[in-house]
Amino acid sequence: MPSSVKLSDVIEQLELQSEEFEAFFNKKTGEFILINTDYICIVEDGEDTSDHPAWEQEAIEEVREFLDTQEDHIALPTKFEIHEYRIMERFCQTLPQENVREAMCNGLQGRGAFRKFRDNLRRYGIEDDWYRYLGEAHKEIAVAWCEDNGITYTP
Repeated sequence: MPSSVKLSDVIEQLELQSEEFEAFFNKKTGEFILINTDYICIVEDGEDTSDHPAWEQEAIEEVREFLDTQEDHIALPTKFEIHEYRIMERFCQTLPQENVREAMCNGLQGRGAFRKFRDNLRRYGIEDDWYRYLGEAHKEIAVAWCEDNGITYTP
């Protein structure tokens, strides 16, 4: 296993993930790979991909290679495991001004919570505070992931 990873690389991979993409760390090479989960289904189902564009066939082949060497990879926490909504809730509780804290917390209720959250960040001029807080949360998650998996990291 490589001696260490850059914490900033782990954080970047955490931030790149989405509902369609999951990140993995290759223990042997020390590289990260972002996998389209739809392509996993295509490979596992043995779907014919000859009619797919060349770029997509390449990506599917990458997934096939990944699946063949999956034991060499460690999954990073997914977007669902990171749970940004909970991070948003915690951020709101840290706000010193009661009226801002209440407005931000109330904005998280019901439909459109993410949009209302972003709108309130702009309204109260606390976008920079949020991104600092989110960055620290991602850093904590990255450090915990490294430590849980016995991976040393450099700041």
